[in-house]
Amino acid sequence: DNDMYYNIPILRGAVHRTESPLAEGWWRAVNFTYNNFVIESFIDEIAKAQNKDSLAFRLSLLASKESTMISGAKYNPQRLATVLQEAANLIEWNKKRSNGTAVGIACCFYNHAMAYTAHAFEVTVKNKVVTIHKAVCVSDIGTVIDPDGLENQIQGGFVWGMSEVLKSEITLQNGMVQQNHFRDFEVMRMGELPPLTIKIIKSTEPPGGAGETSVPSVKPALCNAIAAACGIRVRKLPLKNEGFTFKINPS
Repeated sequence: DNDMYYNIPILRGAVHRTESPLAEGWWRAVNFTYNNFVIESFIDEIAKAQNKDSLAFRLSLLASKESTMISGAKYNPQRLATVLQEAANLIEWNKKRSNGTAVGIACCFYNHAMAYTAHAFEVTVKNKVVTIHKAVCVSDIGTVIDPDGLENQIQGGFVWGMSEVLKSEITLQNGMVQQNHFRDFEVMRMGELPPLTIKIIKSTEPPGGAGETSVPSVKPALCNAIAAACGIRVRKLPLKNEGFTFKINPS
């Protein structure tokens, strides 16, 4: 519960570790991928249950949160609010859209890298066919040393985030992993990706990291957009196993 970046007055968290009988490898953005998916999806559900705008609800939780230390990193909730608002502006959050078309948003404070990131998507959903019109990513990692390298890291993280939500999975049969190559562990190809707008927040804060910070909020942002468009709340990934197909609309 010390990692919670929103102001949640009553919160309790627990971790129970178990040893895996299988050999494990690192996953880009490690535990942030699934923890952030749960947090940002549930925040959306809470906002809907209270008939509140999910962006405004997030911003209200951040406005009442004081700066603090999270897992050894200095946390400034205003910086997270800024990337959220900028992502909302780029996706045109308040634009009127036809039925079946909607936007979704999510954010993440990656404390290990002292980085703040938000993603937003615009999608249309019809009969579980998801058309992704556009995506945006706004990131604040403090002082930027290598702008081109940072943009490349954000693009790479976006590819892995999109792969996780749409395609990639590891399955077991008789105790053995069935996937052994990228032909059966699917990763998004360049031609499958939606247009991505990237904005970097100018900052004089100490430089943070960018290698993993653009992965976690991809999944909840896209699934929040899908929920807003068709009312189906996705709780299991990848989407292909839930009957969804997708296509890209560059326009």
